[in-house]
Amino acid sequence: PLLNPDRLSTLTFAYNWLVDAIEDLKITEQLEKEKKNTETLLLNILPNPIVKRMQKNNGIIADYFEEVSVMFADIIGFTEITSKYPADKIVRALNDLFSRFDNRAICFGVEKIKTIGDAYMAVCGLSEKDENHALKLMEFARGIFEDINEFNKTSDIQLKMRVGINSGSVIAGVIGKTKTIYDVWGD
Repeated sequence: PLLNPDRLSTLTFAYNWLVDAIEDLKITEQLEKEKKNTETLLLNILPNPIVKRMQKNNGIIADYFEEVSVMFADIIGFTEITSKYPADKIVRALNDLFSRFDNRAICFGVEKIKTIGDAYMAVCGLSEKDENHALKLMEFARGIFEDINEFNKTSDIQLKMRVGINSGSVIAGVIGKTKTIYDVWGD
């Protein structure tokens, strides 16, 4: 007979094994997908070399860099501006402007370190050593003024920026266990 108890038991065992294997495969695929999502999120807040180091090591990440350039830009009179417009309009405006800066940073080989309210901090020569770090960052800074002019042409919120750039040695590192940030310090 086709379905004697031994054969039925073997088929049941094989079927259950196959179902378990498929479930394991689904779980593995789900874990891989979640791992990629986590890495994508990390890469949105930390430089790629730092993410790779964090994946290998849970210790302190701190580095000294001899020659880099740092730019700090902020919107003039931003606190007063925020009192004149609703929150969603302010956030949309900042997102639009800083997204323009982000795109420009990619083109120039400049790294955004962070934004703090209405301020934008970027560096050149940090993750990748670059002899022309100061020149690239100055060109980037000049470009963000073009971005502001373009922004002001289409926005009823008119913005002005001030920018400071300095070159020299810095310390950079990962700070915090929650809301981790990669930060830079120096003169």
